[in-house]
Amino acid sequence: MVSLTDMQNALGEICAYQDAHPHLQQCAGFLYNAIDLGDRAIQAEEPVDVIIMGMNPGENPKHKDNISPNSKNRWRSLCEEFSAPLGKSWVMSELFFWSSNNLGVLRQRVNDCEKNLFENDLSFCAKLNKRLIAFHSPKIVLQPGLTWSGYAREHYDLTLIQSVPGRRGTLIEHHVLPDGTPWLITPHWTSAFGFSKDDRDKIKDYALRAITA
Repeated sequence: MVSLTDMQNALGEICAYQDAHPHLQQCAGFLYNAIDLGDRAIQAEEPVDVIIMGMNPGENPKHKDNISPNSKNRWRSLCEEFSAPLGKSWVMSELFFWSSNNLGVLRQRVNDCEKNLFENDLSFCAKLNKRLIAFHSPKIVLQPGLTWSGYAREHYDLTLIQSVPGRRGTLIEHHVLPDGTPWLITPHWTSAFGFSKDDRDKIKDYALRAITA
């Protein structure tokens, strides 16, 4: 059983890992087990129903807490929209904890360093995210961002149940964790081209069926 102390210790482990790896010291912050966004994100202390698993957090050093108020409010609104039909509470984490302005910047930081460094980072994050999942025992994991679906399958031992097509390619990849918990991967909620209200409604309806099947 994973305790709250274990979760609090994870924050120290993340900081120690970052201090030991120069390429991560270029990142403005990290996100793990958070119920808010930004450098002062509040950590969840009680189990939640929904885990929202991003790719990696953005960064904008021009703003307080490393995120613009508009971006923070927009993302919180989307998290609430997608999780509301599924349970009473949600928490955010990332496949890669540390922030970058965009994925191109992240790749540059990692590629400037030793080979396989990115995979090592993902493995470290997966270890702590599995602790997160064990602590919360969620009804479902939602991953916005199909780009990193391969990393999720590899590092979290996911089994693909089916892919659901949309108007512009895959709308949902339905996986399950080894214990049967649904893990749904979708287009990114903020940056997917042509991502419509109808698409969002279909994802929410599918997710609700996945947890009640």
